[in-house]
Amino acid sequence: YKKDINLGIAVALDWGLIVPVLEHADEKNLLGLARGIADLANRARAKQLKPDEVSGGTFTITNPGVFGTLFGMPIINQPQVAILGIGSIEKRPHVVTLPDGTDTLAIRTKGMFTMAYDHRIVDGADADRFLADLKAMLQSFPDTAGVLDIERGQLAVEPHPVAHGLRGEGRAELERRAPALGAGHARAAQA
Repeated sequence: YKKDINLGIAVALDWGLIVPVLEHADEKNLLGLARGIADLANRARAKQLKPDEVSGGTFTITNPGVFGTLFGMPIINQPQVAILGIGSIEKRPHVVTLPDGTDTLAIRTKGMFTMAYDHRIVDGADADRFLADLKAMLQSFPDTAGVLDIERGQLAVEPHPVAHGLRGEGRAELERRAPALGAGHARAAQA
């Protein structure tokens, strides 16, 4: 595919959409990505981006869900390889199979993702595996791992409602995971 992974992030402005690019995104950890995205978005809104910061993207993420839509079908901006669309993330009914094999309805936080890609560059099976891997990763992400606040470039670990008040093994697991998530400690990591 492409040698460099330069992540385009769609930012909605009053007058339209702009896609600043976070270069070498594959070299950054979760907190580094959050800080880079927050910086680009803030400078886009303040009209302080340089021309070279809105070109050279290889993969874009857009979030039509921020406006409440279930999903959107974005189109790639050539010569980019693909674009991932993130729909609204909200509580929805979900069928859950109980240990005894019966099905029941439960409330779950759900979101829909779409992806458009250039078949001349990307094999469709690889793209489908990417979405399947993304789904599996998000579904297995522990509730105690913390909350990523992209707007402020923070990884808030302890204040998460599920993590708040953890004792013993739960707290140890939280503290063990925090450095891997880029926080470096179990308190909020401020940008």
